[in-house]
Amino acid sequence: WALTEALAPLLPPDLSKRVYREPFLGGGALFFYLQGTAPPREAHLSDALQDLIRAYKSVRDKPDELCEALARLEEGHSEEQFYAIRGAFKGKRGGHVERAAWLVCPNKTGYNGLFRTNRSGLFNVPIGRFARPKVLDRARIAGASAALRGVTLERRGFESVLEHAKRGDFVYFDPPYVPVSRTANFASYSLGAFGLEDQARLAQAFRELDRRGCLLMLSNS
Repeated sequence: WALTEALAPLLPPDLSKRVYREPFLGGGALFFYLQGTAPPREAHLSDALQDLIRAYKSVRDKPDELCEALARLEEGHSEEQFYAIRGAFKGKRGGHVERAAWLVCPNKTGYNGLFRTNRSGLFNVPIGRFARPKVLDRARIAGASAALRGVTLERRGFESVLEHAKRGDFVYFDPPYVPVSRTANFASYSLGAFGLEDQARLAQAFRELDRRGCLLMLSNS
């Protein structure tokens, strides 16, 4: 939230007339901030993580089903359940709503609230120390569902924005950050899933979109 407050003064003043594109959706902090302050005319959100996009679609299209699934997981919280969910998630089992709940629950009950994958793309965060974690937040899910109505959600890599972005579109990039040191907490994630060659490709895409006449913003370390 602190980052969105810092970015807010730099946003285009006429977003209500523009198309907004966010190709590293992640937690969607800036998108949800805009929905509450200055909604764009049209929004296209994407990410390379299939389960993340499916989870957002479950929030948008089936919030009640997702809430019921999360309520069951919250009630049965235990170390055994955490690792069972993590194993099932890695095993690619379950339907879209169930997997969405499996993504949210470990994120709320895992160590430091991290979502981290290894080099094989598998969730590998250990359980955190929570006696009674709050897994379900019905009001927040309802609000997110309303904010996502009419929004395009797609699984695709960041470079696909080059196929769609037009002059005047506003594109916000929030990639996995470059580690500031070899011991940075997120170094293994960045170097495994999004390395320095990817950062260079992102820089090239940024330059091309700038040449095209898009309005651009990028967060990084």
